Amino acid sequence: MKILSTLFLLLGVIATGPGIAYAQKTEALDAGKLDHLRNAPKVETPALDVPKSLGAALAPPPKTIHYDEAKSVKIVPRANGTVEEQPFVPIPILFKVNSDNLLDATSAHNVRLLAQKLAEIRRSDPAASFVIEGHASAEGNEEKNRELSSLRARRIQALLGDLSETPESQLSALGLGEDFARHGADAPDHLLQEDRRVLVVRTK
Repeated sequence: MKILSTLFLLLGVIATGPGIAYAQKTEALDAGKLDHLRNAPKVETPALDVPKSLGAALAPPPKTIHYDEAKSVKIVPRANGTVEEQPFVPIPILFKVNSDNLLDATSAHNVRLLAQKLAEIRRSDPAASFVIEGHASAEGNEEKNRELSSLRARRIQALLGDLSETPESQLSALGLGEDFARHGADAPDHLLQEDRRVLVVRTK
């Protein structure tokens, strides 16, 4: 299968099951993108387009978590009507099929670069915390996709914790399976590839 090096969104990979095509070689991490994680999450009041005839009587529309790829932020709604913007970076880390073992030396190198950045951020902001998210594409078994994404997120959490000396209380892992896949299961594989990824999200 082709490596889609021209697509920014293809930066991290979660292979989802037996027989699923996957990239044969990891892309090198652009370490400059990790500087985005220096930004502490911020809370903003979402704009609400209220028809003048209804005024303030109109209830805000339901809010759900979503990812703003253009700004590289995860939008998390809060009970008080505001949203928190959590900066994220897609990490180019590939795994062997049906395994949480890293695919190649470039993946291991990218983990080390990320660990260095986390340690650097924590030196300037000791309270900084992060979540390693595993994501999967929509094809295959939903339960297996979630389990595999969780295994891989925990694997990266363990590696980063050891390398950056970040405690688990500040570096958690979350397997989201195909919950936030942007393409349906019947999409071409070059689009499914975009959803097989690992994100590091700054939560504090």
